Amino acid sequence: MKQIPNIFTLLNLFFGCIAIVFALQTQSIIIYTSDEFTSSFNIPEKLAFASLFIFASALVDFLDGFVARVFKVCSEMGKQLDSLADVVSFGVAPGVILYQLLRISLLREENGLDASIAWLLPAFILSCASAYRLARFNIDTSQHYGFKGVPTPAVGLLIASFPLMLHYGGGFININPWLINKWVLYVLIVVLSWLMV
Repeated sequence: MKQIPNIFTLLNLFFGCIAIVFALQTQSIIIYTSDEFTSSFNIPEKLAFASLFIFASALVDFLDGFVARVFKVCSEMGKQLDSLADVVSFGVAPGVILYQLLRISLLREENGLDASIAWLLPAFILSCASAYRLARFNIDTSQHYGFKGVPTPAVGLLIASFPLMLHYGGGFININPWLINKWVLYVLIVVLSWLMV
């Protein structure tokens, strides 16, 4: 009984790893026409799958805490393991998704194929902020029953929703151009990272 919550935590980590694998397998479609550069983008289904696995991570992340409270089995090991799993599922995996969205946004630009990788690296500021927040959460006793700042899973789920909106979206308001605009993504990265820490 004591290890049941840890099994859910490990599932969180497992789903986060699968999300990263799917996010790394994406490809963009670039279309060139005559003298004028035009681009068409396609949010690959695998990026949407990555998002779905982040949502699955959130479900089992909720369940590990719920099961731990039901069975009254809270341990220091479980607390540390939960934070490590959360860094992968809600820090690194969303960082890779942001990396791919930035890559797609750059590929849509006229000289996007020649863009430096430095334009993509800010995506991982979010991953670093997630790790910092979770480490601080583990040592801050005042956050035992509440949160200071935006919880890492909330930020991870927000980022995970972007590929789903782009892939399956549409609706009344077309927000796709905003979600693949590098400047909008940079602002989101900075604001969300700041709100976490």
